[in-house]
Amino acid sequence: MKKLTALFLAALFLAVSLASCAVAPNADKTAVRMTSSDAADSAKWLSDRLGDRLTDNVVIGTDASAYDINVAALEDDGYIIRNIDGEIALFARTPKGLDRAVRKFAKAVESGETINDVTYHEGNRIKKIKIAGRDISEYTIYAEDYENIISAANDFSALIEKACGTSLSVSTEAPSAPFISLKYVRDDTLGNVGYTWEIGEDGLTLSFSEQYALTSPSVGVRRYLEKALDWFGLSFGYEDLPEAEIISLDAGENGRDVCAFDYISFYGDQYAAPDTFTNSTPAYSNIVHACHGILSLKLAGSMSKSPATPWMHDEPCWLDDDFYETARDELIDYIEAKKAAGFVPGETLRFIDIAQSDNDGWCSCKKCTKMYKDEGLTHAGEVLYFANKISEELNQTYKGIYY
Repeated sequence: MKKLTALFLAALFLAVSLASCAVAPNADKTAVRMTSSDAADSAKWLSDRLGDRLTDNVVIGTDASAYDINVAALEDDGYIIRNIDGEIALFARTPKGLDRAVRKFAKAVESGETINDVTYHEGNRIKKIKIAGRDISEYTIYAEDYENIISAANDFSALIEKACGTSLSVSTEAPSAPFISLKYVRDDTLGNVGYTWEIGEDGLTLSFSEQYALTSPSVGVRRYLEKALDWFGLSFGYEDLPEAEIISLDAGENGRDVCAFDYISFYGDQYAAPDTFTNSTPAYSNIVHACHGILSLKLAGSMSKSPATPWMHDEPCWLDDDFYETARDELIDYIEAKKAAGFVPGETLRFIDIAQSDNDGWCSCKKCTKMYKDEGLTHAGEVLYFANKISEELNQTYKGIYY
């Protein structure tokens, strides 16, 4: 009997051992391996997002040296995805790039797509910039000796480096050709933050209104680069720079840029003049005006506790799947109606306000409460989750819209 018992226990032990050996590779397979500590947030996000659907070996990080991949040429938000010997590698130069990479990968897995090799935002967007026939690398930025002009000159230099990789020095000494000159001008017709530009044989001169000297240089620099490089959104917080082999700014070009009004805001998806609201903020840059898009668009209004005045006194559960699907479908209808009226997504239809209403009727369901606890978020967290999810999905069809 003892021999039988011992034999039984040995067999049982062997079966358990074999079973555990069979499970171990799968457990290892679903792990996300990191090559750098700054990948921890993205690795956790990917694991949490995909869960059991994460069946590939995944390696992620800002250190790709072991794979002979150079991430130095990537922009801040750039990333590389490679399938290397059965392992999916997600590499970037910064955590911002890693965040984009894991979102791209997760969306592909969720939609059943096969991940091919992807490189996003590698190298500078513009290969070469020429001013008056000379490469921009030959130029020095001359800044009139005022604090705000010098600050704008440094911003101009940093943006040029970001655009084409060329670093320009800034000086307050009298300029010698070729130069990019930044200075104030007394011209009442420019309003508060208007400016002029002129390109001669010696270089480029930007002249900013003295009327609001505190901010006109910084506004003018960014508005000029928007025009000259087609750099959409640079003056109000977004940066969408198209790729180009060469940008030529020719001698003889000149112009002036005067704001249509002294204050700027956008309501829903349209810019609004200041007479549509009251605000005493001085005329520098833009005012981001909270317009409670969920209230004005009545998104999924039938789900509100007070359907007659949807979301006036309550907030939705921003994490609820039914709310998401209803609001998404209504946003699609809204966009299609705009298109039928002649608007072009990403061009004349760039913003859609979906912000929460102005009340404290927040959802306190288990799902929302868990998000606050697990991710250390306030109520804004669930709104941002909804906005990011909407943006990810709808920008696949309607590209270039900010929510």
